[in-house]
Amino acid sequence: GTSGTSGSVGTSGSSGSSGTSGSSGSSGSTTGIPTGDCTVCSSIVENGLVLRLASTSAGFPAVSAPARFNASRTFRTFSMLTPGTPTMISASVGGGPCAGGLVLGSTGGFTTAALKAVTINAVVRTTVVYADQPVLSVAFSLRDVDGRPRVLRPEALTVTGLTTAGTPNCNVNNIDAASGIGFCDVVVAASEFAAVVSGSTATRTVTVSAMYGGVASASGSVSATLARPVATVRLASAGLLVSLPTSPRLPSQPFTVSVTGHTGGNELSNFQLTIFFDSSVVTYSGDSFVKSPYTLQLGVTNGSPRSYLSVIGAATASTATTVGDNVTLLTAQFAIASGAAAGTAATAFSGTLVSFTDISNRNFLQVVPANFADARGILDTNGQVEVWLADAVGLLGYATSAELFNTQPLNGAPATATVNVRVVRRSQCLSTSGCQTGSDNSGNVASGCTASGAGGVGTLSGCTLSVGGGTSSGAQAVAITAAFNGTLTAAPVTVRVWHAASVSVSVASGGRLQRIGGASGQSGCGVPLYQAAAVAVTATFEAPPLSQSAAVDVTCL
Repeated sequence: GTSGTSGSVGTSGSSGSSGTSGSSGSSGSTTGIPTGDCTVCSSIVENGLVLRLASTSAGFPAVSAPARFNASRTFRTFSMLTPGTPTMISASVGGGPCAGGLVLGSTGGFTTAALKAVTINAVVRTTVVYADQPVLSVAFSLRDVDGRPRVLRPEALTVTGLTTAGTPNCNVNNIDAASGIGFCDVVVAASEFAAVVSGSTATRTVTVSAMYGGVASASGSVSATLARPVATVRLASAGLLVSLPTSPRLPSQPFTVSVTGHTGGNELSNFQLTIFFDSSVVTYSGDSFVKSPYTLQLGVTNGSPRSYLSVIGAATASTATTVGDNVTLLTAQFAIASGAAAGTAATAFSGTLVSFTDISNRNFLQVVPANFADARGILDTNGQVEVWLADAVGLLGYATSAELFNTQPLNGAPATATVNVRVVRRSQCLSTSGCQTGSDNSGNVASGCTASGAGGVGTLSGCTLSVGGGTSSGAQAVAITAAFNGTLTAAPVTVRVWHAASVSVSVASGGRLQRIGGASGQSGCGVPLYQAAAVAVTATFEAPPLSQSAAVDVTCL
């Protein structure tokens, strides 16, 4: 203040500036000074210069009546932020362009919004779908318009292109937020397999769509292979039939074995049988999984390499006089051994019918080999199973940052983006059934990457794209393709690279700074005091053919 009048605005509760003569000014206050209108625009979050107050005096900026002012500033390039990550914008007065001064206020914590998915990359986990195991499993990854995997969670996922039974198991809540990767399982309807009338397989184009408000915002298609059903095999005369899976199974995956009898016109009251199994290939799941209309006595003898299950069945009131060519005796559950080797185990099962006894206790059939039906569609005294491993069947990649700003000419720091790869492994069953579907590795497991469109834009080391010194341009999309074990490649992951096309320097006062008459510095009397002005640096960025029409404040970089 002058002549002892009020001092200029100071921090809340501290002294205002001294008058040129007279006593010190009264305490300053922030009363009446709003935070200003901070307008959030499109998408480098800028380190803003301090707000500069207009002044008509030859000294420091001062507030004159009215005691309120409004200032606004546009913030842009938010797309380089991860959606959902808390941040804030604050305003201050005084101090340097990047630090210090009085903080007037801030926006409080806010997050940038996740955008809808606009692209889907999909991989079929079930390489062949079989009628006795009609589950089709698809893995997919979602991206928004800027190529970011952290998208707005879809309201629903749909699967079209084939007839399904029941409701698809496509839980949007299970989509991984960081990678945008999810899974969808559907049960293929029996009518689809019935339509496979020629050849051994048929293909269907299956489309997975992300839905918002009932409208598909993103869709991705894959080709699904359906196997022709194996013909049902029956006994023509009295005997024992053991029916095995007609499709491959993965290690630790359970399956049901059905045991039926042909009574040859006799009344079947009691029976006794033995089922042998190769314990290096299959394991018995336990008596609790056995079901039968007969009263059973069960016994398991474990051996190496063969074990066996002994069964004695006694008639109940409803089964004492059963006659038929396909009489249900029991069902039991087995599983592929966890260490089973891939391939066809031709002698995984064998068995003996010890006896069929009628109600008069007459053995009308005894000590004959059991018949087995499996994927071959024939009867044999040996039963086979096919073992598939949870091999890698596809890759899904995503970038740690889908947008880079080359600021190394400004701050000397390069910018990088790494493509992480998730290996998708074979699955032959519903993920909710508890069976092993294969471990889908997360993280960067790629054995190498190649880039398209990176010339003059950046350099690729492994699967990491670096932009900085030595680069001369940007690019709307650098396509990075990851590989795994030399046999699988992921769909290209794109990274947008912005390059500084021009840089401008400006001085807030217009370049005219003067000595402040009648004022002295704090070091003592007679030391002149001068005006100061902030220097601002702005840059425009381009990612050909894209360009930013407005300059970005890069002063603090």
